[in-house]
Amino acid sequence: MYRQALLQPRRRLLATLSHDGITHRPSPRLPIPPILTLRNRASEAASTSPRRFSPHDNGNGAPRNNERREKSGVPRYLIPQAYRRRIPEDAVNNHYKSKHPRKDGPPSSSKPIARRSFQSHRNHKDKARASFRANSPSSIKRQRRKQARSLPQHSTMEQRRFMRRHSKFTMSQGYTYGGVDFNSEIKAMERIEGELSRKLNEYNSRLMGSLNFGEVAKEIGEREEKEREFVPSLFSILDGKKDAQHQQEKEAAISDALNGNAPSIADLYATEESYANIASDFRSLILGLVRVAESICNDKWVENSQRNDGSGHDYGKPDKQEDGVRLKDYESAVLKAEHYLEVFETFHRRRLQVVEKGRMKLEEAMRKMEGEKNPKVLQEVGSFLRDVFANPLSRSNTYGSDFDELWKRADGSKYTTNDVTGLGEVTPSNFDDLIRSHKIVDLCPDIALYEHLISANHAAYCFGNQAKLEATERSNRLLTRWISLHCLQTKNDGVSGGGEVNSSSTQHQLPVSSQDDAKYPEQRLFHLVMRQNTDLWTKNGSQRVEEWLRRMESLQQAGHVHCGPDLLAYNLLLLSYCNLCKNMGIKLEASGGSSSKAKSQGGGTAHAANIHASTRTYILEGVEKILLELNNHDGLDANVLSLNLALNALAKAGKNEADLCQKTDRLLCKVLGEYNFNRIVDETDTTNTDKNADAVNDDKFDLVLNNMRNALVDASKSSIEPDLDTYHWLVEIYSASGNLFYIRRAMTLLNKMIRLRITIDSNSDGMNGDTMPPFTGTFNNALRALQCKVDELDRLSYSKNGELTLSSEQKQQRELQNFSPAEIAKSVTPLVDAMVQFDSSSPTRVTFLFVLQIWSKSGAVDAGDQAEEILSKMEVITTYQDMRPFSNAYKLVLHCWLASAKAGRPGSVERAHRLMEIIEAQAGEHATEILSNDITEGTDNIFSYFDIFDKTRHDYSKLYQIMLKICANTHRKEDTVHAVDIAFETYGKMKRHGVKPTAKTFALMYSTVQNFIYHHPDHPKDEKRRLLERVVDAARMHNMTKGELIGRWQQWQLREATGENVANNSDERDSV
Repeated sequence: MYRQALLQPRRRLLATLSHDGITHRPSPRLPIPPILTLRNRASEAASTSPRRFSPHDNGNGAPRNNERREKSGVPRYLIPQAYRRRIPEDAVNNHYKSKHPRKDGPPSSSKPIARRSFQSHRNHKDKARASFRANSPSSIKRQRRKQARSLPQHSTMEQRRFMRRHSKFTMSQGYTYGGVDFNSEIKAMERIEGELSRKLNEYNSRLMGSLNFGEVAKEIGEREEKEREFVPSLFSILDGKKDAQHQQEKEAAISDALNGNAPSIADLYATEESYANIASDFRSLILGLVRVAESICNDKWVENSQRNDGSGHDYGKPDKQEDGVRLKDYESAVLKAEHYLEVFETFHRRRLQVVEKGRMKLEEAMRKMEGEKNPKVLQEVGSFLRDVFANPLSRSNTYGSDFDELWKRADGSKYTTNDVTGLGEVTPSNFDDLIRSHKIVDLCPDIALYEHLISANHAAYCFGNQAKLEATERSNRLLTRWISLHCLQTKNDGVSGGGEVNSSSTQHQLPVSSQDDAKYPEQRLFHLVMRQNTDLWTKNGSQRVEEWLRRMESLQQAGHVHCGPDLLAYNLLLLSYCNLCKNMGIKLEASGGSSSKAKSQGGGTAHAANIHASTRTYILEGVEKILLELNNHDGLDANVLSLNLALNALAKAGKNEADLCQKTDRLLCKVLGEYNFNRIVDETDTTNTDKNADAVNDDKFDLVLNNMRNALVDASKSSIEPDLDTYHWLVEIYSASGNLFYIRRAMTLLNKMIRLRITIDSNSDGMNGDTMPPFTGTFNNALRALQCKVDELDRLSYSKNGELTLSSEQKQQRELQNFSPAEIAKSVTPLVDAMVQFDSSSPTRVTFLFVLQIWSKSGAVDAGDQAEEILSKMEVITTYQDMRPFSNAYKLVLHCWLASAKAGRPGSVERAHRLMEIIEAQAGEHATEILSNDITEGTDNIFSYFDIFDKTRHDYSKLYQIMLKICANTHRKEDTVHAVDIAFETYGKMKRHGVKPTAKTFALMYSTVQNFIYHHPDHPKDEKRRLLERVVDAARMHNMTKGELIGRWQQWQLREATGENVANNSDERDSV
């Protein structure tokens, strides 16, 4: 019921906005904390009794006739100034705007002003007119002059200019912030400020002493003397006793003890309800300014989104336009809210000090009365104090029901005191509890106000990085001040700052919803500030987050259990490391474009590299330290989010670290346990024995026992179950290692991810979409690792290790020998089909290039057939993705046909020639401009891109060289005839397109003819001589002799025989 009552005003607000046709736009990047949906209970709760309108009311809520109130015996000083009858000859009571119409008087309804401005369904002009009284002047200039005169006495010229500028702008432009009439909101804040200034002056002069809130009303002393005349005798309950003289002495002793330096009973009785209303006005004013700041940020986000549509403009860049949402407006509202919160804190603590003095005087009076024969007098005094301090309005029934509706706050809503059932006898030990604990729980500067203000600072990201930095410093300053007031001074000072009371009062407002939520509101306050520092994406921000974590530990050790660190605090620190990695990558890419400037300055590049390396070391060491500290914590256990954040930071910051995989394995073994770690990364069960073993020997029996023992230890140590994100980061870490063993482990984890994702999709409603791994980058990372190591795997596949006594590392390498390049190519081909199944892993151009690259180096007979099948899939997928085919894929398919020709696949040269004709047909006269490559962020640009569809270039030189290689490597008898014809046809195309042949071109043609002669010995000699002379004559036309041609051909034959052609071929390196 309590939470429903708190959420009810926000539901009304959203309903009103939707009725007005205004869309509620929360920030997409910054989630609104739950505390922002809760309003002040005292200011938003509905009145317990309905408003009674008297026929004598003047329509503004102030009754003209006060005879009934005066007859009821209510003390005059308890009647607010706004409701006191004006006596023409009483100059003392006619103070503070008594000669002018009161614009900031009580409203005409019990609803708060801020809510009535939200619920107005009139247009902008009607709203502007409705903000003033009916008898106000109609001229806008006169309205502004009166508005300036009604500003609080302690306002500055800057505040006056702020309100005047907003009033002029909103009334001329009809502008609203976030769907809220900003003009009405500002007027509501002005009205609360005016009432708050008046009440502070009166309260200050009566009890608190000077607090520099403005000038104290003149002749305050004389007015208080008149007010005291209406106060009944304080100890009239003592009258009627037998011993009158004795009673007079007791009364004089108690009066002397209670008066003096401490406030009197009359002062405390007169100011209790005044403080309640002043505190409520402070809360309404602070929350109103916070709402204005948040509305400005939401509107700035909408303005940035509209400006950035299709323009590529950075929305985080500060806006320099004067007619848009300005940063000065946001900062002015936030700084004013922070200022009033600081004033509220000072006002509250000064009042507690005064109350503490009264408690000490009461204790002194009770010590003087010890040993007297009449203890009933003390009991009656205590009973009277209980009635006074417990609930002053509880006796309002004596004065009539009208008085219960009179004491209003500045926003128009009535303050309702809590029930006093269960209060015990007044003693010096519970004196302060009677004043504070039950009645002013929600009327002190509690944590909710700090949360609202820090959340408003967090929304400043829409104004740029500089505004975000300044807002973060303000939040750090706010939290530091809260710690100094509510934690550090609680034991040093004799007066509690309300920290314990605030904790118990707000704890039930925000229940724990998950394991990551804060258990106490104090922890949530730290979380907000830590998240704001995390979003800076800087090393300084990460260091500040770690400082706040250490401060939480110090406060917990000092006895403030509610401020101790929790799991979310550790996760925020790990998140700061991840954000620092992102910012580090962005700065590294940005520095690449300005390398010339760094070189001109001398040593700039080296200095940047040193900073980059130091940041990497800071991240790697910090992640390992924090995760192990969390794992060894007595009261906290790491969850899967902690593990994923740590792996994320390790994968991004440790790309160039040689021992990153070993470090990751050690960390996982400590967090998960050795048995669970082996169960995750191994492809088979660790407890399986050999297939041909009939019995279990002693070694295997010990192995099983060790595994069982480790399983029991790990089960009691950690309950983390890795998810898809965990596998994703492990695949990235192991793929970037360059080690064959870890690359194989990455492929094992990738296959597990595919199976797990299929299981999850089959059991869900299909709403996961593209937000769940494996992503396209997950597949590309594994494919890139295999492509870079395919040559090494090819060499290992032909090595021979027949020894039985091998080390563990050699055994791992021996297991890897079972995977030849052809088998790896066959294993990666189904990955393309698996990627199409998920929305999050749609194949890109880079994906197809990696697969075709592996097939081109596989040496398989069916490499060309598999490549053309992959090419057809690519053409279908690129059609749906609105992409056109690209030249590199066709070149790699030709390389695959080259591998098939070398392996002796029949018809390879003809299939390659058919593909070449398709390429030439697509590069006709109607071809378009050059296509840009789609190398994604984070991938290695290992491909040299040129487009076959550029009609202005027609650069077929590399394609023709590949075609001639296929002809030269065709060794089947029936294919050599077609190879010779295709070779001479290709040379003719080169001449027509103006492609200059090289010495290698003629060497390949000569080799093709030699293969034909070798496989056709019965062919006529004249025809053989004519074919050779045709190649020699073409070479002579380009200044190449027959001897040079034969020498080049022999060199090429030697390289082909030793298998070095693939590795040392410059043309192939250019194309791949």
